[in-house]
Order: sequence, then C-alpha cells, then structure tokens
Amino acid sequence: MADLNKLHPYVKQLSEKLIDQCKKQGLKVIITQALRTNEEQNELYAQGRTKPGNIVTNAKGGQSMHNYGLAIDFAPVVNGNIPWNDIALFKLVLTAMAVTGQVLKIIRICSGQED
Repeated sequence: MADLNKLHPYVKQLSEKLIDQCKKQGLKVIITQALRTNEEQNELYAQGRTKPGNIVTNAKGGQSMHNYGLAIDFAPVVNGNIPWNDIALFKLVLTAMAVTGQVLKIIRICSGQED
C-alpha cells in the first residue's frame, strides 16, 4: 500500500474515509499509488511511448496531481489480489465512494488515465 503520510493532509483524510466507506460496504481497497516523484511520473509517461507496455498516463513529471500529493490510485482487493479485469467490482467501489460524496469532490475517479 502506498504511504498516505506523503499526501496532502486533507487528501490523506479523504483517502482514509474512502477505505473506511468501502469497508462498511464489505469491500476491501488499497491505495496503490499516492505521491510520485517527477522521475516516477516520467517513467510512467514513457510506458507505451518509448518503453514497452500500454500508455497509462498523459502527464509528464510535474504535470500530475500525484506529484503534489493531491491524487491517489486505488483498487479493490479479493483474496490478497487486485482483480484488474473485474469491472463490476470496480463499479461497486465507485458506488461505495459515492455514498460519502466528499471523496468524489476531491479525489478524481479514473480508469488510470486521469492525467
């Protein structure tokens, strides 16, 4: 799990609310990414362009909210694994998040191409 202590304090608080709200709905989620260095962001940006893999971001270092501790990536967990292809489960997590309302205002919900 990513280090939530490196996030902006308010985003950290909302991330913890996200985890708690999902837990109340019977869903386990983890924060997979929080603060990223510019170097880490540039590595992700290179993926699918100059390095193997799929394009996962449109933001270079310094252009992502992750670089400032203002964004998270998260995923549901089942039996210790992230079921990346289980779209229905990801939709359940989004529904659980919508219950709080606040979380949706601050943390962008995305498919991995938010930047």
